Amino acid sequence: MKPHRGSRLGAVLRSPYLFMTLAMLCWSGNWLVGRAMHAEVTAIGLTFWRWTGALAVLLTFTGRPLWRARRLILRKWRIITALSFLGVALFNTLIYQALNTTTAINAALFNSTIPIIIVLISWLIFREGVTRRQLIGIALSLLGVVALVSKGEAARLLSLSFTPGDLWAIAALPAWSLYTVLLKRRPAGLEPMVLLTAMAALGAVMLAPFYGWELARGSRMAFTLATVLTVVYVALFASVIAFALWNSAVSQVGANRAGVFVHLHPVFTTVLAIAFLGEVLRAYHWVGIVLIFAGICLTTLGGAGAPVEQDQPAPAAGEALGGEVLDGLLSFIKQTLGDQVSDVKTSKRLVDSPAVLVSTDGIPGNLQKMMKLLNSDFQSTPKVLEVNPAHALIRDMANLRAEDPLHPALKELAEQLFDNCLLVEGLIEHPERMVARIQSLMGRAASLQAAQPASGKKP
Repeated sequence: MKPHRGSRLGAVLRSPYLFMTLAMLCWSGNWLVGRAMHAEVTAIGLTFWRWTGALAVLLTFTGRPLWRARRLILRKWRIITALSFLGVALFNTLIYQALNTTTAINAALFNSTIPIIIVLISWLIFREGVTRRQLIGIALSLLGVVALVSKGEAARLLSLSFTPGDLWAIAALPAWSLYTVLLKRRPAGLEPMVLLTAMAALGAVMLAPFYGWELARGSRMAFTLATVLTVVYVALFASVIAFALWNSAVSQVGANRAGVFVHLHPVFTTVLAIAFLGEVLRAYHWVGIVLIFAGICLTTLGGAGAPVEQDQPAPAAGEALGGEVLDGLLSFIKQTLGDQVSDVKTSKRLVDSPAVLVSTDGIPGNLQKMMKLLNSDFQSTPKVLEVNPAHALIRDMANLRAEDPLHPALKELAEQLFDNCLLVEGLIEHPERMVARIQSLMGRAASLQAAQPASGKKP
């Protein structure tokens, strides 16, 4: 049976690759705005107001979850502070400073080296390997970037001039690369939008003394229509939306595969320049764009990549379930969850996680939560629960069901599996039920553990 057209469209809309593409589009606009407004507002001033504005937007729907997660945030303050410093305060300030004096050609060429830096940092810190296919894809995309920035003329590369802005742009590259790699260590169990709120708050605090120093020197931003619209764009689109999309995507596909999408930046910059500045689409634009997309396709084909686990070791590997045993377990989970999920099926993307919820309407969990807070009547379409048949928990559930199909723990395990996925998505609505269920499961585990020594005693 052929897949329904709507399901194919839903798969595209929830794709992490679409998320990264949209994030790059938002950030390309951010660079154009930063370049256009560099005479109206300083780099530190624009970064400060960008993240102060983003924090104000985020707090409207993450204030309570942020307060509830305060203990987890305090326990993981080191990694959150590092992410905030690198991705919020440092990188943005350096780029805005660079756009004061560097040319668009130089900035695009420098920025296109980020995928290579990400691969190097991933290997140095986590010993994360890179495949030959990914290396070829990165090289193809980089060649496409060179075609764009050189306008198809090799001699133009030799005549590139270096300005102080070039040095600022070069200094920004390791900051974003390290930020992307460290997303792998973001706190497990912390909702993505709550993490972004904490990062925005810390970033604004880090930037406040430097912005105060600028104010003391008499450097003030004039609040005109142009500057207000600039702050609105960089706060909402370049910060809240773009960072939420990028962070979500990187957590699913990993830093190395995500890094190559940085090469979309000069593509979107070219398209935006043609649309808003009246530039003409030349042959070298097509050559560069085709090479970049070829590199991205080569890098991303061969599997979506498993979600990257944080702060927890991977379970022991084992053989995947199959046949009637797996089908029976999936049917049992669907029967237990009922209308809470549209379907329960095996996953081809998971490695370390036992299950994941997949949206059928293309709306990621963090955006669903935002829409729910803005409109209490909003109802999302039930998600598909994808189960990892090779995970130890799923295998143990299948074994338990084979031994005793009516065991009361099976229903609790199925419900807990679903609630765990909701918790990761930030969509849990009845935490008190989950806590009661966890306590019941803990009681069963404690009773079983207590019974083991007694059963092992010699008569």
